[in-house]
Amino acid sequence: LNQVMITGDKDGPGEGGKLMKATILYNFGVKVDFYAHLNFYGFQQVIFQLGGLDVSVNCAIQGHRLKSPKMDAFKADSYELFTMPIGYQKLDPYMALWYVRSRGSSSDIDRGRRQMDVLRAIWHQAKGAGLLTQITKLWPEAQKLVETDMTLQDVLGLAPTALTLDPDKIQHLNVDLTKGYKIWYTPDKGEYALLMNRDVWQKAMQDFLTPPTANRLGGENPVVAIGAALPLKGFDQVAADELAWDGFSTQLLGAETISNRDQTIVYDYTGNAKPSSREALRQALRIDKPDPNRTVDFRVEMGRDYGRSCLYKLPPEYQDGGTATPHP
Repeated sequence: LNQVMITGDKDGPGEGGKLMKATILYNFGVKVDFYAHLNFYGFQQVIFQLGGLDVSVNCAIQGHRLKSPKMDAFKADSYELFTMPIGYQKLDPYMALWYVRSRGSSSDIDRGRRQMDVLRAIWHQAKGAGLLTQITKLWPEAQKLVETDMTLQDVLGLAPTALTLDPDKIQHLNVDLTKGYKIWYTPDKGEYALLMNRDVWQKAMQDFLTPPTANRLGGENPVVAIGAALPLKGFDQVAADELAWDGFSTQLLGAETISNRDQTIVYDYTGNAKPSSREALRQALRIDKPDPNRTVDFRVEMGRDYGRSCLYKLPPEYQDGGTATPHP
């Protein structure tokens, strides 16, 4: 996929986008209606206009970054090894670009997950700032940064969806790196690539195209209240964002009534009425009798153990020798 846009653009502006859409349709049977493409400068400009980006980091990631965004990106001594910790992070334009590009201790697959997280964060901030109601005004500026086959009318037609979008209703797809792909090297230059396991992907695409209510958490529609004591400020937001991907509706409790604890605790107020949801939380449980007056199904109090030793590690056989090398 990395080469598709480059190959297509050799035939003229916009041809890369057309070839990308055709490639996805051919390989996955998914019709892509529109595409939007922007370069590193354009991405940083978007983040700058948002005043930085608030994003949830649920697992530490390590990689080389410029010691200062103003340093020469083509000199190796301009870089330092950096670890971004778990937490609710405020990223400036350069660090937002680093976060969506880095794969030093990660992979292309995890990088794709982070890019989806960032897109969701951009949508959330743009909506909060009222930018989605200023599309006509902002469109000329957007066209300077973004290459797309969408017209202004196309964008305006999607605006109602953007304004009413519920993040926990978004369907997404993850395929295990070690099961969904096999390592392959191109016969000409020996370049590293991953070929998909078609049996695994066929099932994954069938699940993806099934209506979400039929295959997410058994249709239980769970609601989870999450709190974190002050020393762990932001952990509740990180957990909420992570659970939203899994179909949970979340409510933030804040810190006032939450104990400062070492271990994360899950309270089940359903009396085992939603076992699939409880299992999905993957935490130590405290089972109570059903509460007929409950307003949430589960309550989570975050502890210092959340992600304590979490640093994404790529299986050795899937490590590309150049992934940790600084590069502009």
